[in-house]
Amino acid sequence: MEFLKVGAVEPIEKYLSKKLLDNIEPGAMEARINNILYALPVAIGPRFLYYRTDVFQKYGIAGPPDTFEEMLADAQKINNPPNFYGVGMSGKKYTELTEFAYYLLGNDGYFFKINPDGSYGKCRINDEAGVGALTFMNDLVNKYKVTEPGVTAYTRDEVQDLFVSGKLGIMLSGAFTESILKQRGATFKWGYGLIPHFAGKHRHALVITDSIMMFKASKNKKAAAKFLEFFYQDKWRFEFDKLVGFPPVLKSVGKLPYFQAPIYKVMVESMPGAKGWPLIPEWAECNDIIWDAIGATFLGQKTPKQALDEAAAKIDRIREE
Repeated sequence: MEFLKVGAVEPIEKYLSKKLLDNIEPGAMEARINNILYALPVAIGPRFLYYRTDVFQKYGIAGPPDTFEEMLADAQKINNPPNFYGVGMSGKKYTELTEFAYYLLGNDGYFFKINPDGSYGKCRINDEAGVGALTFMNDLVNKYKVTEPGVTAYTRDEVQDLFVSGKLGIMLSGAFTESILKQRGATFKWGYGLIPHFAGKHRHALVITDSIMMFKASKNKKAAAKFLEFFYQDKWRFEFDKLVGFPPVLKSVGKLPYFQAPIYKVMVESMPGAKGWPLIPEWAECNDIIWDAIGATFLGQKTPKQALDEAAAKIDRIREE
């Protein structure tokens, strides 16, 4: 965003073939801003659901939940505090706002209204989708009590530690958790599922993207585009994606046998409809404001509606400055 703000980035779409562009999932095109594509995704990390297959089998639950309502029902069945908790919840301010994003996107919500030209409008976290998402999160914590207690003391990493230590039944996370489970020698059985959505709503996984851009001052734009066309051939992207351990950026590579392993399969299946973070310079401030609203809700200081109304107003003010 810093490079874009100072006008250093060259719009890239006109240099690339339609064949290449059509072979990339739209949800991975995070760098499309105001309907202008400024970069190509190099690596993508969709988030998904981890669950304890051994515990689910013990309680007669056939597989991972499809909706958040089913996730709540499953969490209630397996919840056994203080030794074991149904679902993890991070409530401590962190560099990423992933927890709220999972529930917000799964309720057909987003952080901002999208203008006709593709730009971001007013903050919309306090609409029906946003308030419904935070209300459900708060109910998991304070009404149904299926999360670990004291959630405002837990960041994502600390919730992950609970899952790895065998104290959680369900966790929403990314591929990095799989590596940590194996590194620490977890002895229990786990599986994967798509990020749930609310009943009657659409599924939208959160996707984290690293992108490659072209500088406006470059004297070799056509040569750079030629390299990208070469690098984004299936055989080279396959080797790259296999090496870094993330799911494929290209639709065609996602169909290869290697990426049909359960963890890759769920990540590939997560991509249609996936959404990323808003690309605005003020996002770090917005992130902090929304975290404060979540914490105030979990602690009973404000209702979800009050907390999000105040947060949305603050966000609109800082973007207008």
